[in-house]
Amino acid sequence: MIFLRWEWIVFLAPLGLGILLALSAVAGLGDHSADADGDLDGGGDLDHDGDGHVSPLEWLGVGQAPLSVIALSFLLVFAIVGLIGNFAWGIGRVGISLSLATVAAVFGTRFVARGIARLAPTSETYTVDRHELIGAEGIALYPITQTAGTARLYDRLRTLRQLDCRVPEGDDAIPEGGKLVVTDYDPARQVFTVRRPESVFEK
Repeated sequence: MIFLRWEWIVFLAPLGLGILLALSAVAGLGDHSADADGDLDGGGDLDHDGDGHVSPLEWLGVGQAPLSVIALSFLLVFAIVGLIGNFAWGIGRVGISLSLATVAAVFGTRFVARGIARLAPTSETYTVDRHELIGAEGIALYPITQTAGTARLYDRLRTLRQLDCRVPEGDDAIPEGGKLVVTDYDPARQVFTVRRPESVFEK
């Protein structure tokens, strides 16, 4: 059969795996604890490399969305775009299909992850009280100014949190990926105040 050729299997296999992953998630068989604690290096460290740039996995969306969602998005986009490419150009040009599928999967997964991060609640009530996050260190998921911003950090239970944050008046904005420290919480606005670590610990 034509679909048993490797040019088709390279896309059909991820498609099948993606469908199984989706069915597993619907059936409640996914390991949600792994998503809750999943981080980039297995140690729960949110630090970037020395110059403040994000790692490739963070850029892809790990830490912004559940790992199961990221894997599902990558597999399905890769498979669907690859299959469309095979039908459009034929298996004789499978290299084009592979290239397009890879690029589409990477950027499609990043788009999905960032969409989930923007739509997800930023200051939910977890087992750790919000006031207990004062003093915690994290990074800016999006630039933080006096009017807007989102931070990401792990609480004392190693739960990944996203917080609606602002810098205090007189402080410079914290760029995306910049390190920060939570210094206060306003329950009325449900907004955290954050500062650069050097501003907090300089004295």
